[in-house]
Amino acid sequence: MDRKKQNSEHESLNQSKIIQTAIDLINKDGLKKLSMRNVANALNTSAASLYWHLENKYELLQLLSEQICKTISFPDSSKDWYEQLIELGHEYRQALLSIRDSFEIMTETVPMTPDRLQLIENIYRILMNAGFGSEDVPATASLFNNYILSFVRDEMKQVYIANIQGLEVNVAFEQARKMFKSLSVNKYPSLVELADYSVSVNSDKQFEFGLHVLLDGLNKRLKQ
Repeated sequence: MDRKKQNSEHESLNQSKIIQTAIDLINKDGLKKLSMRNVANALNTSAASLYWHLENKYELLQLLSEQICKTISFPDSSKDWYEQLIELGHEYRQALLSIRDSFEIMTETVPMTPDRLQLIENIYRILMNAGFGSEDVPATASLFNNYILSFVRDEMKQVYIANIQGLEVNVAFEQARKMFKSLSVNKYPSLVELADYSVSVNSDKQFEFGLHVLLDGLNKRLKQ
Protein backbone atom coordinates (compact mmCIF):
# COMPACT_ATOMS: atom_id res chain seq x y z
CA MET A 1 0.00 0.00 0.00
CA ASP A 2 1.45 3.41 -0.95
CA ARG A 3 2.03 5.95 1.84
CA LYS A 4 -0.60 8.41 0.57
CA LYS A 5 -3.33 5.75 0.55
CA GLN A 6 -2.16 4.44 3.92
CA ASN A 7 -2.33 7.88 5.54
CA SER A 8 -5.80 8.45 4.07
CA GLU A 9 -6.95 5.14 5.53
CA HIS A 10 -5.60 6.05 8.95
CA GLU A 11 -7.32 9.43 8.85
CA SER A 12 -10.69 7.89 7.91
CA LEU A 13 -10.56 5.79 11.05
CA ASN A 14 -10.88 6.93 14.64
CA GLN A 15 -11.32 5.27 18.00
CA SER A 16 -15.07 5.96 18.04
CA LYS A 17 -15.59 4.04 14.78
CA ILE A 18 -13.42 1.19 15.99
CA ILE A 19 -15.21 0.96 19.33
CA GLN A 20 -18.69 1.02 17.78
CA THR A 21 -17.70 -1.63 15.24
CA ALA A 22 -16.32 -3.80 18.04
CA ILE A 23 -19.57 -3.40 19.99
CA ASP A 24 -21.60 -4.40 16.93
CA LEU A 25 -19.46 -7.51 16.46
CA ILE A 26 -19.68 -8.47 20.13
CA ASN A 27 -23.45 -8.04 20.21
CA LYS A 28 -23.70 -10.26 17.14
CA ASP A 29 -21.14 -13.01 17.83
CA GLY A 30 -19.91 -12.56 21.41
CA LEU A 31 -16.63 -11.42 22.92
CA LYS A 32 -14.83 -14.72 22.31
CA LYS A 33 -14.94 -14.16 18.56
CA LEU A 34 -13.71 -10.59 18.75
CA SER A 35 -10.30 -10.02 17.20
CA MET A 36 -8.43 -7.08 15.75
CA ARG A 37 -8.61 -8.79 12.36
CA ASN A 38 -12.41 -9.17 12.59
CA VAL A 39 -12.80 -5.51 13.51
CA ALA A 40 -10.54 -4.51 10.63
CA ASN A 41 -12.52 -6.65 8.17
CA ALA A 42 -15.78 -5.09 9.35
CA LEU A 43 -14.27 -1.66 8.72
CA ASN A 44 -12.94 -2.72 5.31
CA THR A 45 -9.42 -1.92 6.38
CA SER A 46 -6.29 -3.73 7.52
CA ALA A 47 -5.33 -4.82 11.01
CA ALA A 48 -2.25 -2.64 10.65
CA SER A 49 -4.51 0.41 10.35
CA LEU A 50 -6.14 -0.45 13.67
CA TYR A 51 -2.76 -0.62 15.35
CA TRP A 52 -2.24 2.96 14.23
CA HIS A 53 -5.01 3.89 16.69
CA LEU A 54 -4.77 1.11 19.29
CA GLU A 55 -1.78 -0.65 20.78
CA ASN A 56 -3.44 -4.07 21.06
CA LYS A 57 -6.69 -5.91 21.77
CA TYR A 58 -6.36 -5.25 25.51
CA GLU A 59 -6.49 -1.51 24.87
CA LEU A 60 -9.63 -2.10 22.81
CA LEU A 61 -11.19 -3.92 25.78
CA GLN A 62 -10.19 -1.03 28.03
CA LEU A 63 -11.95 1.38 25.70
CA LEU A 64 -15.01 -0.85 25.64
CA SER A 65 -15.14 -0.81 29.45
CA GLU A 66 -14.83 2.98 29.28
CA GLN A 67 -17.70 3.15 26.79
CA ILE A 68 -19.91 1.19 29.18
CA CYS A 69 -19.17 3.58 32.04
CA LYS A 70 -19.51 6.66 29.83
CA THR A 71 -23.25 6.06 29.46
CA ILE A 72 -23.93 5.97 33.22
CA SER A 73 -25.72 8.98 34.73
CA PHE A 74 -24.95 9.69 38.36
CA PRO A 75 -27.68 10.43 40.93
CA ASP A 76 -28.27 13.74 42.64
CA SER A 77 -25.79 13.92 45.52
CA SER A 78 -28.37 15.67 47.72
CA LYS A 79 -30.42 12.47 47.90
CA ASP A 80 -30.06 9.88 50.65
CA TRP A 81 -27.12 7.50 50.09
CA TYR A 82 -29.47 4.51 49.91
CA GLU A 83 -31.57 6.13 47.18
CA GLN A 84 -28.45 7.20 45.31
CA LEU A 85 -27.11 3.64 45.19
CA ILE A 86 -30.49 2.29 44.08
CA GLU A 87 -30.50 4.73 41.16
CA LEU A 88 -26.86 4.13 40.35
CA GLY A 89 -27.36 0.37 40.48
CA HIS A 90 -30.11 0.58 37.86
CA GLU A 91 -28.04 2.91 35.69
CA TYR A 92 -25.03 0.62 35.90
CA ARG A 93 -27.08 -2.46 35.03
CA GLN A 94 -28.61 -0.81 31.97
CA ALA A 95 -25.18 0.30 30.77
CA LEU A 96 -23.88 -3.26 31.11
CA LEU A 97 -26.89 -4.69 29.29
CA SER A 98 -26.11 -2.52 26.27
CA ILE A 99 -23.09 -4.67 25.37
CA ARG A 100 -23.08 -8.45 25.24
CA ASP A 101 -20.48 -10.12 27.49
CA SER A 102 -20.01 -6.87 29.41
CA PHE A 103 -19.19 -8.92 32.53
CA GLU A 104 -16.07 -10.27 30.84
CA ILE A 105 -15.14 -6.86 29.45
CA MET A 106 -15.26 -5.32 32.92
CA THR A 107 -13.62 -8.15 34.83
CA GLU A 108 -10.82 -8.78 32.34
CA THR A 109 -9.62 -5.18 32.38
CA VAL A 110 -8.12 -2.94 35.04
CA PRO A 111 -10.05 0.28 35.85
CA MET A 112 -7.71 2.91 34.42
CA THR A 113 -9.84 5.08 32.13
CA PRO A 114 -11.48 8.40 33.18
CA ASP A 115 -15.18 7.49 33.19
CA ARG A 116 -14.56 4.11 34.79
CA LEU A 117 -12.51 5.76 37.53
CA GLN A 118 -15.29 8.33 37.92
CA LEU A 119 -17.77 5.52 38.55
CA ILE A 120 -15.61 4.20 41.38
CA GLU A 121 -15.06 7.74 42.69
CA ASN A 122 -18.82 8.35 42.85
CA ILE A 123 -19.52 5.09 44.65
CA TYR A 124 -16.74 5.83 47.14
CA ARG A 125 -18.06 9.36 47.71
CA ILE A 126 -21.62 8.14 48.32
CA LEU A 127 -20.42 5.60 50.87
CA MET A 128 -18.05 8.01 52.61
CA ASN A 129 -20.76 10.66 52.88
CA ALA A 130 -23.11 8.02 54.29
CA GLY A 131 -20.68 7.45 57.14
CA PHE A 132 -18.94 4.21 56.20
CA GLY A 133 -15.43 3.94 57.60
CA SER A 134 -12.41 4.34 55.35
CA GLU A 135 -11.51 0.65 55.61
CA ASP A 136 -15.05 -0.44 54.77
CA VAL A 137 -15.63 1.77 51.73
CA PRO A 138 -13.54 -0.16 49.15
CA ALA A 139 -14.91 -3.54 50.28
CA THR A 140 -18.48 -2.21 50.28
CA ALA A 141 -18.06 -0.67 46.84
CA SER A 142 -16.65 -3.95 45.54
CA LEU A 143 -19.64 -5.84 46.95
CA PHE A 144 -22.03 -3.42 45.23
CA ASN A 145 -20.12 -3.68 41.96
CA ASN A 146 -19.89 -7.47 42.05
CA TYR A 147 -23.61 -7.90 42.69
CA ILE A 148 -24.51 -5.86 39.63
CA LEU A 149 -21.90 -7.50 37.39
CA SER A 150 -22.90 -11.01 38.47
CA PHE A 151 -26.60 -10.33 38.04
CA VAL A 152 -26.08 -9.04 34.51
CA ARG A 153 -23.83 -11.99 33.68
CA ASP A 154 -26.62 -14.39 34.71
CA GLU A 155 -29.19 -12.39 32.72
CA MET A 156 -27.07 -12.61 29.61
CA LYS A 157 -26.34 -16.28 30.16
CA GLN A 158 -30.07 -17.04 30.26
CA VAL A 159 -30.56 -15.24 26.95
CA TYR A 160 -27.57 -17.07 25.44
CA ILE A 161 -28.84 -20.49 26.52
CA ALA A 162 -32.32 -19.75 25.20
CA ASN A 163 -30.86 -18.61 21.87
CA ILE A 164 -28.84 -21.81 21.53
CA GLN A 165 -32.10 -23.71 21.93
CA GLY A 166 -33.74 -21.47 19.34
CA LEU A 167 -36.19 -20.11 21.90
CA GLU A 168 -37.31 -16.77 23.22
CA VAL A 169 -36.30 -16.27 26.87
CA ASN A 170 -39.88 -16.29 28.12
CA VAL A 171 -40.54 -19.58 26.30
CA ALA A 172 -37.40 -21.14 27.78
CA PHE A 173 -38.48 -20.02 31.25
CA GLU A 174 -41.94 -21.48 30.75
CA GLN A 175 -40.43 -24.81 29.74
CA ALA A 176 -38.24 -24.75 32.86
CA ARG A 177 -41.26 -23.94 35.03
CA LYS A 178 -43.18 -26.89 33.61
CA MET A 179 -40.17 -29.13 34.18
CA PHE A 180 -40.05 -28.17 37.87
CA LYS A 181 -43.79 -28.69 38.15
CA SER A 182 -43.45 -32.20 36.72
CA LEU A 183 -40.86 -33.32 39.28
CA SER A 184 -41.69 -35.93 41.91
CA VAL A 185 -43.53 -34.24 44.78
CA ASN A 186 -42.14 -36.85 47.16
CA LYS A 187 -38.51 -36.15 46.23
CA TYR A 188 -38.68 -32.43 45.51
CA PRO A 189 -41.70 -30.98 47.32
CA SER A 190 -40.21 -27.50 47.67
CA LEU A 191 -39.14 -27.28 44.02
CA VAL A 192 -42.60 -28.28 42.86
CA GLU A 193 -44.36 -25.90 45.25
CA LEU A 194 -42.16 -22.94 44.33
CA ALA A 195 -41.87 -23.62 40.60
CA ASP A 196 -43.86 -20.50 39.70
CA TYR A 197 -41.44 -18.37 41.69
CA SER A 198 -38.19 -20.18 40.94
CA VAL A 199 -38.37 -19.45 37.24
CA SER A 200 -39.23 -15.84 36.51
CA VAL A 201 -38.91 -13.61 33.47
CA ASN A 202 -39.15 -10.48 35.63
CA SER A 203 -35.45 -9.67 35.86
CA ASP A 204 -36.17 -6.07 36.84
CA LYS A 205 -38.06 -7.19 39.93
CA GLN A 206 -35.39 -9.72 40.84
CA PHE A 207 -32.62 -7.15 40.46
CA GLU A 208 -34.50 -4.64 42.59
CA PHE A 209 -35.07 -7.26 45.29
CA GLY A 210 -31.40 -8.22 45.47
CA LEU A 211 -30.26 -4.60 45.46
CA HIS A 212 -32.54 -3.77 48.39
CA VAL A 213 -31.40 -6.85 50.34
CA LEU A 214 -27.78 -5.81 49.83
CA LEU A 215 -28.35 -2.19 50.83
CA ASP A 216 -30.58 -3.12 53.77
CA GLY A 217 -27.71 -5.21 55.12
CA LEU A 218 -25.27 -2.35 54.62
CA ASN A 219 -27.67 0.07 56.28
CA LYS A 220 -27.93 -2.21 59.29
CA ARG A 221 -24.15 -2.41 59.54
CA LEU A 222 -23.89 1.36 59.24
CA LYS A 223 -26.21 1.83 62.22
CA GLN A 224 -24.32 -0.57 64.51
